[in-house]
This record gives sequence, structure tokens and C-alpha cells, in this order.
Amino acid sequence: MKIKQGGVSENASYKVVALLITLILWVIILGSKEASIVKLVKTNFILPHDMEIVSPVPYEVSFRLTGPRLPLKRFSENTDPLIVDLSSAVEGSTTIRIHPDSIDVPAGIHVIAVTPATITTKLEKIVQGHVPIEVSLEGTLPRGLHIGKISVEPQYYDFMAPRSLVAKIKKIITEPINLSALRSSINQNVPLGGDAFILVSKGVPSRVRVNLEVKSK
Repeated sequence: MKIKQGGVSENASYKVVALLITLILWVIILGSKEASIVKLVKTNFILPHDMEIVSPVPYEVSFRLTGPRLPLKRFSENTDPLIVDLSSAVEGSTTIRIHPDSIDVPAGIHVIAVTPATITTKLEKIVQGHVPIEVSLEGTLPRGLHIGKISVEPQYYDFMAPRSLVAKIKKIITEPINLSALRSSINQNVPLGGDAFILVSKGVPSRVRVNLEVKSK
């Protein structure tokens, strides 16, 4: 039996079209199928200009979402943060409820759970601190030498920080100066240490000038 070439080509075309239709239907069915995901959304806190959060707060909120699989997948790739507006809050504790509608979701997608459902923050006024700077020493001078005058410039550390932190800090110390390595007087920049690294301050130098006099006995 002879089969015409054109008949084979036409039959193959029908198969390709049928395959494409099947693939399209499969994608449509798969995309419309209900699914559930958990999306972590970063939080962005808007604060009064003269306050700071001094309590632990979550920097992500978990939203459990349901909806058609493909729209859900596309939305899961969204990186917009959750804005927590505390701009009108007063000093002290403030509790914000995170509602299911706290994030905008496309039609067909639903928020069925939020964790945590509430966020409690403690705000404190940022006030100015003014404490002395103390030179830290370690080790001992070589035999025959002793310490003379010690001075530091500036003598005081001015900074801005939450009220409770300012109340705790009584002084700022430098990084230790190793006396055992000295053979003569020094006048050099020395890094600050300790609480200087956790202070909320702007324009404050991280080093001070230390003048340490070494004398012979």
C-alpha cells in the first residue's frame, strides 16, 4: 500500500496541535489549582524622629496564603516590606495588631493566618549623654620606668542614645594600651572601646588622642 507524503505531514501537524492544546490545558489546570504557602515579609518600622526601639521586635512576619498556584507563586516573589507605622507613638510600650489585610494581595489570594498577630515595641526618647573618657592600661612597664602624667583629648564623650542607655553609661574607656611594650612617652590616637560601639551617635570620633608620659626612676 502506498501512503501519500502529504497525508503523513498533515497527520503530524494534527498531533503537534493536539499536543500544544493539551499542554496549554495542563498549564491552565495546574495554575488554577489551589495551593498554600507561607510568605515571610520583612518589617519596616517608621519611628518618631526623637525616639528609638529598645525592645526586641520581629524583623519578619509570617503570612500563610492560599490561592491559585501560579498567581500565588508570582506573589511569593514580591519583596515589598510590611510598614509598621509608629510615627505617632508616645514613649513607652505600644502594641500593633497585624491584620490579614496588612499586606495587599492579588484577587483570588487569601491570607488565612498571620504570625505574630501582634507586635509590642518599647520606645524611648533619644537624649544627650556627656561622660568622661578613661584611658585603659594593661601590663607593666619595663624595669626602671614609671608612668608620669596621663591626658586624653577630648576629655569627654558626647553622644545621643536612648534614655535608659544614657543612664547606664558612666564613662567611656579606650582600647587597652600595653605598657610592657613601651620604652618612652607616647602621644598617639587610640581607639575607643566598650560602650562606644553600641551608642547611637553621629559625628563622634572613634579614636581619641592619648598623651602618656613614661619616666625613668
